Amino acid sequence: MKKKLSLVLCICMISILAITGCSKSSREDILADMITSTKETKSADMNIKMVIDMDATTNGTTQNTKINCDLNAQATTDPSVCKIDGKFDMALLGMNKSMGVKSYSIKEEDGSYTTYTFVEGQDKWTKAKVNQDSDKMNELANFKSMEGMFDNFQLADGTTDVNNVKCYKLTGSFEGDNLEKMLGSVESLSGNMKDSLGGLKANVEVYVNAKDKMPVQIKIDFKDSDLASAMGATEGSTLKVNDFYITMTYNGMNTIDKLEVPEDVKKNAVEGITTQ
Repeated sequence: MKKKLSLVLCICMISILAITGCSKSSREDILADMITSTKETKSADMNIKMVIDMDATTNGTTQNTKINCDLNAQATTDPSVCKIDGKFDMALLGMNKSMGVKSYSIKEEDGSYTTYTFVEGQDKWTKAKVNQDSDKMNELANFKSMEGMFDNFQLADGTTDVNNVKCYKLTGSFEGDNLEKMLGSVESLSGNMKDSLGGLKANVEVYVNAKDKMPVQIKIDFKDSDLASAMGATEGSTLKVNDFYITMTYNGMNTIDKLEVPEDVKKNAVEGITTQ
């Protein structure tokens, strides 16, 4: 009887170990699955927050700068359209300013983008052409740029709740070329950052839905960067960074049927400046 019981217990233990061993995901599995899951993404709905808080000291005088940006962004790949609606809060040189901003970007037949922008306080929409090689709408929901960077990440034990979703948490530090790749999706919203990456270092947190392996949130923290060098601080000046991070929270993938630039916006927008 004891031998039979021992055999049963042994079989149970082997079964449990087999099950838990097979279900445990590695960082490579999770990131590869996330890339695969987002490859065919047709639309993305997200929130983007940016927080900057720093003290600049020159000749013994210190000035604090605070910038808070809260944007809701929606994007589709066919047609390639992006809609942004949100606000900026700024505190600089003793002045506080808050302004709402709206924009649409659409890919034209020649491959360029036309961006329509409205800033609270102005009376008209402006439009400008943005010439670029890559499809920036695809970058908002495509994480292929992470391929080849799996070794930069560490997988935390267990799962973490983000907005009531159980997530795998991966963390890593990036600089140089790898940082440029990581910034791909954010860069499509904030402009070309390639010329400003010198001295920047980012600590990155990626939260992946444990169930369907879709991205839930990405946080890019620049607090440990040498921002004084990156911003070209003059001799005798110091820059203390209290906070500097960007958080992208994905509310849904493939949940948007169609995005369009309103006809009245296209009709009434005045010409702005074309950028490369």
